[in-house]
Amino acid sequence: MSQNDPAPFRTEQIKLRRLISIGCALSATCLCLTTLSQWFSWYTPPSGRPVWTFLALMTTAFVLHLWAVKIAVRLKRNQIALRWIVLFGLGYRLLLLPSHPIQEADIYRYMWDGIVTADGQNPYRFSPGDVLNATAGDCGPDMEQLIRLRDSSSAIRTTLSRVHFAHLTTIYPPVSQAVFAVAAAVTPTSAPVEFRRFVTKLFIVLFDIWVMFGLLALLQHFRKPHGWLICYAWSPPVLKEFANSGHLDSIAVAFTVWAVVFWSRALQQKSAMHVSAAAVLLGLAIGAKLSPVVAVPVIAVSVLRHFGLRQFVVSGVLVIAVSIISLWPMLATGIQVPAVEAAAPPTAYEISTSNVGDPPLPADFEEVTRKADTDAEVSGPLSEGLVPSENRDSVSESVTVSPNNATGDGLTAFMGSWKMNDLFFLIVNENLSPGSAAWFSVLPDKRKQQIIAPFHDWTNRSDTHAAFLFSRAITAAIHVLITAWLAAAWRADLRQLPGLVFLSVAWFWLLLPTLNPWYWTWSMPLLPFVRLRSWLLMSGCVTLYYSRFWFQNTWGAPLIPGTTYDGKTFFNFVVVWLEYVPLLVILCVERHKRSSRQSRWRTRRLRT
Repeated sequence: MSQNDPAPFRTEQIKLRRLISIGCALSATCLCLTTLSQWFSWYTPPSGRPVWTFLALMTTAFVLHLWAVKIAVRLKRNQIALRWIVLFGLGYRLLLLPSHPIQEADIYRYMWDGIVTADGQNPYRFSPGDVLNATAGDCGPDMEQLIRLRDSSSAIRTTLSRVHFAHLTTIYPPVSQAVFAVAAAVTPTSAPVEFRRFVTKLFIVLFDIWVMFGLLALLQHFRKPHGWLICYAWSPPVLKEFANSGHLDSIAVAFTVWAVVFWSRALQQKSAMHVSAAAVLLGLAIGAKLSPVVAVPVIAVSVLRHFGLRQFVVSGVLVIAVSIISLWPMLATGIQVPAVEAAAPPTAYEISTSNVGDPPLPADFEEVTRKADTDAEVSGPLSEGLVPSENRDSVSESVTVSPNNATGDGLTAFMGSWKMNDLFFLIVNENLSPGSAAWFSVLPDKRKQQIIAPFHDWTNRSDTHAAFLFSRAITAAIHVLITAWLAAAWRADLRQLPGLVFLSVAWFWLLLPTLNPWYWTWSMPLLPFVRLRSWLLMSGCVTLYYSRFWFQNTWGAPLIPGTTYDGKTFFNFVVVWLEYVPLLVILCVERHKRSSRQSRWRTRRLRT
């Protein structure tokens, strides 16, 4: 845009000023979230946490985000706007890095895994609960080393005591473990928990920033408006789940996005070297988290059609080889349960695993916080920063896991029983589970038992577990059909590739039994390349997930008026419909309108 054209130039300047103003408003929102996070610290009772205030801030941030996307896309390829988008994106992450994780505790397992790996030990052999309850002299040499590591500093012991589902071994693959280990290695042993958590989040955010620049590379490659970078760089769920909660998914997302970048360049330039680089990156993505494997079929079809069978085989072998090498430490390690002669005394926190498919949530710390309050001799909601340092160690050491819980394989438990915040899987599963109280369960129990009988006999498990496995098989088959349709939809148009990968990953997420909001970040960097813009609304909808903590911990056991459900059940059977159904309806309406426009366009073209 030339300054010799005064009217268009003035209009663009107005849009740029509005974009900067929105960026400043989002900065204020991030600052408010960081301040609010004090009321979500480890020692704050779950029932006292301001969940709805948090949801109001996230909703405000989401509205600002949508407004910013609309303005930025109209600025096309304005370089000044791009600089501001990147600058604000980096600033938001810096503002949220020191904050307490809001309603999440996964990062403490990352920290413990990193400590173990950096010490040269295998994080897959023993569960954190085994290490926490072990006594020196009663175990083998490997456990003795872990006991020494556990007792090397009060901060490390505190970190270990905060690991959620501590009776399960870690589920995180070796590439992510390497990142955790580097973060642990650069952190002094005596560093406090808050500093150790900050360093771990910093490494996760570095991968998040790498995703941001990967998306920018794709936008430049396909000559799309730079404003679409806001779709990811300013996204409230992305900022919350990485810079605040510190979820590891940014590692796998970064490798996946850059694999798509290299594949897109390879398809345009007919470069076998770029294909190989993309294959290696995708293998590393799978080695960081297993989910990127769903992107393989669509990408594989594009390679086959553009490069032929030979390069298809070569790149396929590379992906498989790198994936196996990356995952081997995890796959080759068997769970070991240390022999302990004397049982440890009763402890404050016990994870219940009797209810298959409905695991406790990370905020279920009533017993922990009650014990912490007693030991610290304080009352009322506590901020972690307000707990006297002389009391912190005694508080943390009282938060342990019951030795009565049998050590289990984390990956097996996650794949075989985890179910949370789902919709499609929920509908299938409740219509297969005998005795379901869901209002949308329409099949009689006798019919359900007949359907799941083969799985019941095959697995020799309960009806609930058999229904879960059968539901997983059904939803997996649906995703296979969707992926086959997407692969068949490839029309040799290079611009289709990112959008098709997005749809494959997005529908995989929607069909999962566990729809954690941070899993949505798997597909978000490729959202600008999909034709249906309604997908943008998903980032706002998934935030409703966090209302579950209020329904469970604050509303609790009393029945919701007009229903037969308590707080948690009301969320599972009612709120999730409000979370997803409106968006799915909007997607269908947009899809219908787009199809109608295309039909009219084809009709006019035939007439002319």
